[in-house]
Amino acid sequence: MKKVLLFIVCAVMSLSASAQYGEFYYGAKLGVNVANMAKTDEGSPVVRLNVGLTTDYRFSYRFALGAELFYSGTGTSGWEAMVVDKKPITDVVHYNLNYINIPIVAKVYLFEGLNVEAGAQVGFMVSAARNYRGSKSDLDKSALNIVEFSVPLGLMYDFDNGLTVGARMQVGVTEVFENDKNNILSLAVGYKF
Repeated sequence: MKKVLLFIVCAVMSLSASAQYGEFYYGAKLGVNVANMAKTDEGSPVVRLNVGLTTDYRFSYRFALGAELFYSGTGTSGWEAMVVDKKPITDVVHYNLNYINIPIVAKVYLFEGLNVEAGAQVGFMVSAARNYRGSKSDLDKSALNIVEFSVPLGLMYDFDNGLTVGARMQVGVTEVFENDKNNILSLAVGYKF
């Protein structure tokens, strides 16, 4: 028990000692999402927009903590059985889901500007629509889980001039529809100042 307590005290002291040398960085990012639902085997990914604001606190040369606030479009396309003109058919339907996401990620800098990141994310659904042959209809959000949790895992590079490029996989933890979770590959460019 004493060793554990000593370890915690040393860890807190080292974080506070390195934090005095740390800096905050703020920025913006813009990118695309390649999104699909986890269970939808016959579903096809959709490409949607992501845009938002970022902040990082650099604890040391190797470690940083990042937080973001961004809009993220997700969804899926898949085959759905339906009745049209009293005939049963199966046709492609697109689902468009839009979120405000707040990820918190720990970043480990491997060398220069290259870093890997992992963390937790909460997303709040702001709209959900079904699109069938150009006819859009809003989905009943009471039938959906409007708060989504996911695990972001990514690789990013920070250039000396403030430009950033990155790729992040967001693995859904919470079901949006019954047995369906968001899985998203995000590619983004940004600028830190």
